[in-house]
Amino acid sequence: MTVPSRRKLASGFTLLEVLVVTFLFSLVFIFALRIVSVSLDDAGRLEDHGQRLTAQQRAITFLTMDFEQAIARPVRDAYGTEEPAMMSLPDGGVAFTRLGWANPFDLRPRSQLQRVSYVLVDGELRRYHRPLLDATTGVEEEKVVLLDGVESFTVRYLERSSTTDELEWAQFWPPDSSAQTAMLLQPLPASVEVDITLENGYSLHRYFRMVVNPWL
Repeated sequence: MTVPSRRKLASGFTLLEVLVVTFLFSLVFIFALRIVSVSLDDAGRLEDHGQRLTAQQRAITFLTMDFEQAIARPVRDAYGTEEPAMMSLPDGGVAFTRLGWANPFDLRPRSQLQRVSYVLVDGELRRYHRPLLDATTGVEEEKVVLLDGVESFTVRYLERSSTTDELEWAQFWPPDSSAQTAMLLQPLPASVEVDITLENGYSLHRYFRMVVNPWL
């Protein structure tokens, strides 16, 4: 009977084989880690993109509901000075009066009209509204940030020329031709154009149709 030699009994993996296996396992681990990292990055980008689209859709919804319910109702500021129903703001924004502020059964001591304004501040498109239609001292406007990362916010107004009777776009409202007209009798623009440019180069561009001043 042949007895196995001591060398055969002690045989196993060589150091080189162990190093090769360790190297292969390291490659597999690095490859798997890379796949997981890329998947997480893609998921994060998709989530960010979804949140941006949701915010953009929300901003368009607010703009549509406000502009398409605009009404020719002047207001007074906190000092009692009358303001036009729709007016350009010095910083490029716009303020106007709108219908449709829900007040079921008139349970709240306020009108169903609402004074709103849109302004761009530090890259944020903000919507302000007053708790009361005519401003009073000591009452602050309520703010909602609709979008951030906004590069520019511009508003144009479609008006009928008093000289040619043709429609043309104006950068400011009310037009100079209405300066001597009582504010209650000033017309609203035929349409409003809103252009929002985001810092990532994407833009939101909409036209909103206005109603005819019912007091004319």
